[in-house]
Amino acid sequence: MDQTSWTAQRKLRISLAVLAIVLVVAVIAQFAGYPRRDHPYAGSRAVNSAKEGPQQPAVFGGDSRPSPIETPDATTKVTDAPKGIYKMLSRWCGTILASDLEGQTSLYAPKLSRFFRQTDVSHAAVHRDKARMMQTYPKVTKYEISDVRLENQSGDEAVVSFRKDWDMSGRRRFAGAERQRLKLRRIAGDWKIVSEEETKVYWVKRG
Repeated sequence: MDQTSWTAQRKLRISLAVLAIVLVVAVIAQFAGYPRRDHPYAGSRAVNSAKEGPQQPAVFGGDSRPSPIETPDATTKVTDAPKGIYKMLSRWCGTILASDLEGQTSLYAPKLSRFFRQTDVSHAAVHRDKARMMQTYPKVTKYEISDVRLENQSGDEAVVSFRKDWDMSGRRRFAGAERQRLKLRRIAGDWKIVSEEETKVYWVKRG
């Protein structure tokens, strides 16, 4: 066998080995079942404020397959939480139930440090995201929170967490339950959301 033929066969064997590795990785990824993620009123096209062009979809924080549902706690009213925070949370839910886009987005600060998986998100980006989601799911039959906990408060800043249950529909149904955390800041006398994230997804169902 001459040198040229031996070199060609060696290159062919290397190419076949690389192809086999790629196929193995693809099979492993397929069976690993990476979850498809999405989220109502949060991030299918959230835009980083530093770059107002098209972005990758923000993600839903949990597996789209139902996970065991924890027994929800009764709504916890933290006595030392400012009444303004409860008023803001009530309006936050109510404006979504009423499909009140302007009322909903008025509860967000001019800039958010975090909006689910996005960082440094502008108010305009949040507005666009909420508008798109309200158009996608115009009928909201449930959007409620329970087990509200004041995790931290210092002056004009506070952190609250709660369980959120939702059920909405458009061309298809989208329902679920998750635990969420909001970071708030008092701006011009009103509590505004400066960070929003999901900390645990209990279940998600698409119809």
